[in-house]
Formats: sequence, C-alpha cells, structure tokens
Amino acid sequence: MDLDTRDLAILLALGDDGPATASDVQTAAREDASTEAVEERLSRLAEGGLVAQADGGEYELTPSGRRLLRTETDDSASRPDVPAEAERAIETADLHPGVADALARAVVFLRNWGSATSEEIIDAAYSETDLGYDDGERWWDELVRDPFGALPGVVPPSDEGGEWRYDGSETPSDDAEEATGANREGDDGRRVLDGADDRYGSAKHALEREAMDDAEAAAFAAAFEALAASDDAGATAADLVERAASETGSSVDADRLTEALESVPGVRREGGRWRYDRDKRFWNEEDSTGE
Repeated sequence: MDLDTRDLAILLALGDDGPATASDVQTAAREDASTEAVEERLSRLAEGGLVAQADGGEYELTPSGRRLLRTETDDSASRPDVPAEAERAIETADLHPGVADALARAVVFLRNWGSATSEEIIDAAYSETDLGYDDGERWWDELVRDPFGALPGVVPPSDEGGEWRYDGSETPSDDAEEATGANREGDDGRRVLDGADDRYGSAKHALEREAMDDAEAAAFAAAFEALAASDDAGATAADLVERAASETGSSVDADRLTEALESVPGVRREGGRWRYDRDKRFWNEEDSTGE
C-alpha cells in the first residue's frame, strides 16, 4: 500500500508509545486532522496489515508495521537478522509487507538451523504472519513457498516432503561452532524480528533438543510432519512411530517419541491420540489429558 507522511507519522507514534487510541495517536503525531480522520487512516493501515486493534479498541503496530517502519526510517540497528542478499531480494520484490515479513522470518529460521521441513518452517513463521489465512498449508502454498524458494541461499527440496536447506555464504555467527541454532543454549532457532519479549519455541527447536542423535532427530521430524498433516482426529503414538520408521528407516521408541512431542508448543494428547494446532502454542493444562 502507498503511504504518505501522515501515515508514517501515525506509525511512528504507535512505535514510540505502543497501544494507543486514535485520540492519543492524533496528539502524539501532532496531526492537524480530526480524531475521526486519524481513525480513518488507522482503519486503512489495519486493512493493509500494518496496525491492529488491541484490547479496549486501542491500536498497535503489527510485526509487518514494525518491519516497514524500520525500513522507512532506515533503523539498521534494529533491522531483522536476515542475510544481506536475501534481505535485498525481499526489499526489491513487489510484495505485501506481511509477505515480506513472512519471508524474513522463514529465512532467518532456515539460516539458523541449516535445514528444515516445510512443516517446521510453517510452524516457525505462520502464526505471526498469517495474513488472514486460517490454514498454514494454504498460506505456505499460495503466498510463501515460491518467493521463499527464489531467495538467495535458499535451496528447495529435491523431492516432495524433503528438507529445505540454507546454503548461503553467510553463517549466523563468525564462530563455526555456533553455525546452527541447535548449538546455542537457550536459542529456539528463531529470531523474534520485532524485538518482543514473548518468545516461544519452535517445533524444530523442541524436537532437536529432545533427540539423542541425528537418526532420532530425523525420526522425530518425520513423526511431527505426520502429526501436522493429520486431520482433526489426530494420530496415535503407534501411527507416528510407524510413519517415522517408513520415512526415515530408523526405529524410534514410542515412549521417547511421546516425551519429545510433549515438549512441542501446540501439541497435546487427548486420551490415546495426539493433536497439533499451530495457532494454540500454549494449551491449558486442564485441557490435556494423558494416559
């Protein structure tokens, strides 16, 4: 969407003060326009995915709004940790700000881990940049997958269901021993690009930390892929063990898999079946029942 100086003044006001009413924004932005005019601009910015209404009718910046504001103000100190070549490709493409933000999150995640399945990438990026999609697979297929695969350093899988790889010349750290997110204690393999404190771990991070070796990590990943692709009925641990074995050729103990799944945000067990909802990263404990 096209922004003028008044739109940017409104975004800056929200960036400085956080959630605010239209009247507060008018005062902070020193707008000569009426509160109603500011409200109209806020509504237009909300339609463009740059602001959202918070509790109580106040407005706040979305991750896309924060990213665009950083770009417009050239605040390089808070720019997302996106590889330079990928960032240039994202910024020069004619993309909706929300799509650009989704690509940035996805490439940071992939760069951090080195490789990941599509479901792990969706898990890491979709919830914060859903752009109104109520289905992560449609979001991925229709908006993200093709431009993501065209980014410098991103290598699509050679076959369906394979892993995506990051093969850029840059690494997340100058220290070769810290080249992947799995090697950094306390790092969930994602960067919260808007600088917020409410981090949550990704499925990739949870399963990698639970795995004892590469074979078990691959089996856990295959089981998670199967669970993410299951319908509302979910899947049993036996179903997931069988799928992991058929996909990777590695056997995995059902109890070990159960322990790993319990660590994944958005996964819960109801009776003897497991379910995954990427929009519900934290279930109420009373909603989950074990055997």
